Amino acid sequence: MNQENKTEISASNKINYIIGVLVLIGVIGVAGFVILTSQPTSNNTSTVTDMKESMIKENESNVVDFNVSGENFKFTPNAMTVKKGEKVKITFKSTAGLHNLVIDEYNVKTVQVNTDGTTSVEFLADKAGSFEFYCSVANHKAQGMVGTFIVTE
Repeated sequence: MNQENKTEISASNKINYIIGVLVLIGVIGVAGFVILTSQPTSNNTSTVTDMKESMIKENESNVVDFNVSGENFKFTPNAMTVKKGEKVKITFKSTAGLHNLVIDEYNVKTVQVNTDGTTSVEFLADKAGSFEFYCSVANHKAQGMVGTFIVTE
């Protein structure tokens, strides 16, 4: 009788083992299916270049952004170029001292900001040409705090 119990237990363990293996295979299969279906196929993947081109196209129809910093007594960058008809946003940050950014021909003038202060201005570049931008605080312009805003046809 003791031998029969061992046989029954052994058969029961085999069935439980087989059921466990089948459940594990099922779980792995479902997980694999979920992972594979959530990954893009090679036909619809975007390259980094495609994504950059897409972002550029979106920016062309929206706003051309410039980040300009000012310190005693210069702008970085000191030149900006856009095409006529583009919307422009200049975000200006003072990295040292009290400064602003002015473009007379576009009636553009940021508020004055002190060190680590930031301000921005938006406008439409509707006149072609080369225009000076400068800091109107004290004698900063005379000390060389100027740059060039270029609008091409």
